[in-house]
Amino acid sequence: MKPPIKFKPLMVLASVIGVAYPFAVYFGLQVFTPLAISMGLMVFLGFRIVLQWHDKKETIHLVSLGLTICVVGILAFVDSMLAVKSYPIALCLSLAAVFGYSLIHSPTIIERFARMMEPDLNESGVRYTRNVTIIWIIFFILNACISLWTALYTGLETWTFYNGFLSYIFMGCLFAVEFVVRQFVKKKHVGTHS
Repeated sequence: MKPPIKFKPLMVLASVIGVAYPFAVYFGLQVFTPLAISMGLMVFLGFRIVLQWHDKKETIHLVSLGLTICVVGILAFVDSMLAVKSYPIALCLSLAAVFGYSLIHSPTIIERFARMMEPDLNESGVRYTRNVTIIWIIFFILNACISLWTALYTGLETWTFYNGFLSYIFMGCLFAVEFVVRQFVKKKHVGTHS
């Protein structure tokens, strides 16, 4: 029997805040300066580090959040508006780094998720999860590039629309396509072993 997944309200809250961040920026800039919002972002990232540390996450998670704080902090005093818009870029690059790290130090992130559903994942399943991990790394890097473009060359409305909505639609599409492909791969694998 699989152990139940623990509900962690603070991690859920941090995730919701992270997802809602572009909209918080859009509306927050009508009240606060970009510098104030970037300082708030650094406090939020510090909160995430404490949660990750308490949750005993791997060092790579803590390092990626720490680097994000450094980048936002430096940008806050160089170009505070870019600092405010940098979080989605840093988030995507951090996720790409974490997924990439898991390729070198197995099991991959996707394999860990897969083993929650299928603890006895076979070698074919492990190879499949490795390929899916690579696809997610490519997605995160492409998404970071588009986020950077919206931060540098578009207005706040476009930046908010892409980073707060459209990028999640793309992510959902990738999830959906991968789910469909996984069903075909499973059927094919079962068919060859029956």
